[in-house]
Amino acid sequence: MPEYGSVHRALRPDPWHTVREGAAQSVRLGQRIYWYGFRRAHKISPRDGMFDPQRYGHFHYAAVGRSALSCITSSLAAAEKSDIARTLDFGCGHGRVLRVLRQAFPAARITASDVDRDGVDFCARTFGAIPSYSSTDPAQVKFEEPFDVIWVGSVFTHIDQSAWAGFLSALSSSLTSDGVLVLSTHGPQVARWIRSGSGPVRSYGLDEQTMASVLADYSASGFGYGDYPGWPGYGISIASPEAARALIEASGLRVVNYTATAWDNHQDVYGCARADNAV
Repeated sequence: MPEYGSVHRALRPDPWHTVREGAAQSVRLGQRIYWYGFRRAHKISPRDGMFDPQRYGHFHYAAVGRSALSCITSSLAAAEKSDIARTLDFGCGHGRVLRVLRQAFPAARITASDVDRDGVDFCARTFGAIPSYSSTDPAQVKFEEPFDVIWVGSVFTHIDQSAWAGFLSALSSSLTSDGVLVLSTHGPQVARWIRSGSGPVRSYGLDEQTMASVLADYSASGFGYGDYPGWPGYGISIASPEAARALIEASGLRVVNYTATAWDNHQDVYGCARADNAV
């Protein structure tokens, strides 16, 4: 396993890191130089919907990848897992996190899986990932080999409770005996943001009536879900730690690491291991 400190230092935007506070113009120049180099080195796809510098700023895209790596390494440490030969980025998109996994685990076989075939093809072509086209039907999610690490960023945040159960089952069966599944969810902080009309995303793309229903279900049971307008089966879910843990454990997994808003100061993160492999 690589030395994580060296990984984070390698990914840190160093050209402007030590510039004094008062030198705002120099900071901006350094940021532009760094981001230009980042884009050239890492080849962000023009079809990557996660890359929006006008909305989030040039560094947010890179920071999200580094934040995911931190979540993964924390869960690996909690599970006492050190040998990483095969990794899966499930819901890889165009490689916002996968590019960081490639740097962190250069010798690992990394599989890119998504329903977005263009994203899978881009990750295979650009980062040497093994392509695996996915499905919205959990019963169709199958892989040729088990994985030491599975990262699932912002997938469970968009599906209902039944789909949670299906994908958890499919992914848990795709782990090695001592493998670690790391997934993100919308948790209590997201519910608070929605109720107050504040936070990074505001309404999360739902209409007022659907959002009210999501919050009511969340308050009643700890789990709420609503479709995006015109997108049946795809929307926004919110899960309390108790509800998320119950669904995870029902799939034959156990939670070894939980941190609220760990991914990008936004989504809760659960590190999970197979229940039949107690540390």
